[in-house]
Amino acid sequence: MRNYITLDGKKYKTQSADWADGQVNPRTVTRLLSGAGDATFSAAQYNAWKGTIICPNTAEGTGWGTMPDFLASSQKKSTLAFEDHRGVAFTITLGPTLDRRSLLPDWESAYNEFYINTEIFSL
Repeated sequence: MRNYITLDGKKYKTQSADWADGQVNPRTVTRLLSGAGDATFSAAQYNAWKGTIICPNTAEGTGWGTMPDFLASSQKKSTLAFEDHRGVAFTITLGPTLDRRSLLPDWESAYNEFYINTEIFSL
C-alpha cells in the first residue's frame, strides 16, 4: 500500500489517523402515516473516501502536488482522475466543502503545509 493518493495526476500525502474509505449504498427511509417504516434502496453502490489531504506550498519532487495544484483541481467543473492508496484508479468528484488549515501562520511561506478535510466520491 502506498503512503499517498493521486488526484488529477498529482501525488498527495494523507493523514493516516483520520483517512477512511468505504462504500455508500444510497437509500431513503420514511415513516408512513400508519407509523410503519418504509425503505427504498438504490441499485447502485459507490466508493467514498473521507479524510485529510496534506498539501505543501512547495512540491516535494516531480509528480507531487502543491496547494495551488490542489485548488486548481478542486475548482474544475468536471470529474477528476483519482488513485487510492492501493493504486486503484477511479473517476471521482470532490465533496462541496474543503476545510483548509495552515500549519504555519505565514500562509505564503515555501515551508508551509495545508491540511484539507475533504470527501471524495466515485462516479
